[in-house]
Amino acid sequence: MKKPRSKRLPSLGQAGRWLLAAALSACCPALAQEGLLLNAENLEEQAVSVPGDLPANAILLVGFSRDANAEVRSWWEALQAARAERGITPYNVSVIDGAPGFAQDMIRRAMRERAPASRRDYILLVTEGADAWRSFIGAEDDAAAHVLRLEGGGICLQRTGPLTDDALLAIVAGDCENAP
Repeated sequence: MKKPRSKRLPSLGQAGRWLLAAALSACCPALAQEGLLLNAENLEEQAVSVPGDLPANAILLVGFSRDANAEVRSWWEALQAARAERGITPYNVSVIDGAPGFAQDMIRRAMRERAPASRRDYILLVTEGADAWRSFIGAEDDAAAHVLRLEGGGICLQRTGPLTDDALLAIVAGDCENAP
C-alpha cells in the first residue's frame, strides 16, 4: 500500500526555490540580470527588446523624468553629430511608465510630430517596466541623463549626468575592457 503524498512537501520545495532565487538576486545582481530583455516601443509603435533588438554599436540615452530633458537633449544632439564619424547608433529612451494613459498618448503624439521620420525608429518609449530599466541601469537619479554603451547584451560603459567633452569621448570611443 502506497503512502499518500503530503501536499506540503512540494510547496516547501517551491518555497525553497523562491528563497534561493531571492538570495541570488540580492547577492549577485549580475546573475539576476543575465538574459534580461527590457521592453520599449519606437515612435512607429513597434515593440523593441533591449538589448536584443539593438545593433552591436548601440548607445542608449535614458531619461526617467521631465527633469532630465535638458541633459538628455544635449547628449542626444552630441551623439547625433558623432553618429556617422564614430559608427555608433544612438537611441533616445524616454521612460513614461508613471504617466497616466492619456498623458502617455499625448507624449507619444508630440514626440512623433517633432521627430524626423528617419529618427522615429531610434526614439523609444517605455510605457511599463520602469523598475526593470532602473535596475538594469542602476539608476538612482531620475532627474539625470543616463548614457549607456552596450556590448554583448550588457552595459559596456556608462555615464550619468550632463554632457561634457570627456564624458562624450569616453562613451563613443572608450575601451570597454577598461570600464569600471
